[in-house]
Amino acid sequence: MQIKTLRAADVCRTDMVTADEHTSLYDVSKLMREHHIDDVVVTHSGKTTQLPIGVLTDRDIVVHGIACNIALDDVAVGDLSAQDLVTVEPDTDVFEIVSTMNVHAVRRVVVSSNPSYYGIITFDDILWALSLIVSNLSAVAERQIHHETVAEVETQLLTS
Repeated sequence: MQIKTLRAADVCRTDMVTADEHTSLYDVSKLMREHHIDDVVVTHSGKTTQLPIGVLTDRDIVVHGIACNIALDDVAVGDLSAQDLVTVEPDTDVFEIVSTMNVHAVRRVVVSSNPSYYGIITFDDILWALSLIVSNLSAVAERQIHHETVAEVETQLLTS
């Protein structure tokens, strides 16, 4: 029996928004509002590509920026996204991703295969994927009852 797993590449969002590490918190806040998002992947410009170095959330801006009375124009996102970037490979199983999030106490991981990156997976993305599985399981139960009811009616028609 072959078991198909739910992998990072199946769950990740590839339309993630990025910001260079030198971008101001104010500009990133506007970017988040414009795209209706709550996180950006902070990047460092390499010789040929932009490399992800962190994730900045709207909560980071509030808790470590606004609440500390930091001028949002004067601080770059690279200064605030000090957390180590947590990454997973595209073939990483969803259960391993959850374990990785738990170990590192993060709600977001970047899907990366060095040196390139594919997307981002959030806590909410995993909940959404798992809810689809549960919904399909629920549909199986409903279809089974319907199938049994139809078979019962057909049996009654054949025997009458």
